[in-house]
Amino acid sequence: MLLKQLKALGKPIACVMVQGRPYDLTLVNELADAVLIAWFPGQQGGRAIAETLVGLNNPSGKLSVSYPRNTQQLPVYYYQRDAAKQDDYYDEVGQPLYPFGYGLSYDQFDYRQLAVKQMVDKLVVTVKVKNNGQFVGQESSLLFVKLTGGAVIQRTKLLKAFQKNAFQPGEEKSITFELPAADFNYMDIDNQVKRAQAATIMVADLAEKITLSI
Repeated sequence: MLLKQLKALGKPIACVMVQGRPYDLTLVNELADAVLIAWFPGQQGGRAIAETLVGLNNPSGKLSVSYPRNTQQLPVYYYQRDAAKQDDYYDEVGQPLYPFGYGLSYDQFDYRQLAVKQMVDKLVVTVKVKNNGQFVGQESSLLFVKLTGGAVIQRTKLLKAFQKNAFQPGEEKSITFELPAADFNYMDIDNQVKRAQAATIMVADLAEKITLSI
């Protein structure tokens, strides 16, 4: 195939995937030095792609779907029920190739000091984000919640909030999320909406488990 012939030339390869759905990237990942998922980028897509490849644009996109390893790994999505089961297949792992919310930048963003404060009718979540890279960049911070309690099997995690912020090189910002009490409701086995007893708040690789009082 063409990609294998190009790899034999010993030149760096950046693959741009213009697509409307995830493809099997097994061979692409093996042979390419970089992969840019462009989806269907529209009339200005060509210019945006070119600027990203030559470094005039610092990529900041995040995947809006989980990317399976191949067509035999479907369905694959991030908010599955947290059931006691074997996640892996007999012949491969059950984790996606790239999870929902995954995305790289020319910078490195680090997260620290996740804090959760309960108010009367909401949760206030703060976290510090720092750009440890050398370029001006944007970072999408995703906040996930895992509910605990009830007679139903809760989801592994649910996206409840996100923010996209711009950072100068070396800049650190404190990001604040406000989650209304309704974000912690769920439908129980008796078809009644109830409030979770506890929840785990997750941002990047940080997590904080709390007992709910709102």
